[in-house]
Amino acid sequence: MKKIIIPVLALGLGLMASCKGGGEKIDLKLNLQPGTQYLYSMNTKMEMTQSAMGQTMKTNNDMIMDFVYDVTAAEGTNKKITVTYDRIAMQMKSQMANLSYDSKDTANSSPELGMMGYMLHKPFNMLVSEKGEILKVEGLQAIINSMGDSTSEAGLQMRKQLATSFNDSSMKGMLQQSLNFFPDKPVSVGDTWKRSYSMNMSIMSVNMDNEYKLASVDKGIAHIEVNSKLTGGGDITGTEEMKNVKVDLKGDQKGTMDVEIASGLVVNSSLKQDIKGDISMMGMKIPLTMNQDITITAKKK
Repeated sequence: MKKIIIPVLALGLGLMASCKGGGEKIDLKLNLQPGTQYLYSMNTKMEMTQSAMGQTMKTNNDMIMDFVYDVTAAEGTNKKITVTYDRIAMQMKSQMANLSYDSKDTANSSPELGMMGYMLHKPFNMLVSEKGEILKVEGLQAIINSMGDSTSEAGLQMRKQLATSFNDSSMKGMLQQSLNFFPDKPVSVGDTWKRSYSMNMSIMSVNMDNEYKLASVDKGIAHIEVNSKLTGGGDITGTEEMKNVKVDLKGDQKGTMDVEIASGLVVNSSLKQDIKGDISMMGMKIPLTMNQDITITAKKK
């Protein structure tokens, strides 16, 4: 009997050691070094369904955004990062239209989205704390102001729409997904912590209350579980036609993040959002469901 028990105990102790738990604390923080460059890729797949007057309309929006992060300087524990769009690809499908754009294949892209190309390879700057809080974003508005034909009505409308989704404030919210998650103190396997922030999703604002759990540590990578509550909406802004439209949204977000402990780099993140709500317009309430899959990867260049 002892010959069986002893190997089993040894195996159990070995597994415990490999998890690197047992109260050992790690200090998770953003520690990207000046002079280094990273390629971040964000892939978002969204499916939205609206029902009104006995009809159902489905919209699918897929977007790929590749950014180059150039860590240019350290200001105390904060990092100054120059961000450049390296690739933009998007596809919009609905009963009304089917449009696509890919900066790697502009010949086969829809002309209506061609203005997206003006955003490529033009840098903007952000200042990020070691806890991942984006303290400042600068330079995006200047990029939008330089985009395309400002004399035609179509050009002005496209610029106005892009200014809503890609201004300094909305981009700050978007980039927080891969940066603003670090705990305020060292954590052990099994510990949880919370971070909250707001982000713009196109023409509406969403508040996110996030809970993170350090699930395990292996070979210098922290595996983190994510559970979030989403609320938001309010008055839609951006176009005159949507001036009196209100949105009320609630939902959940679940997923995982793999973080390189030495640098704080999110090497892989997979998040799923399930959102439900109502759009109020012209005396009607239109039920809305929205599902999003967000994948974020990063690597050193």
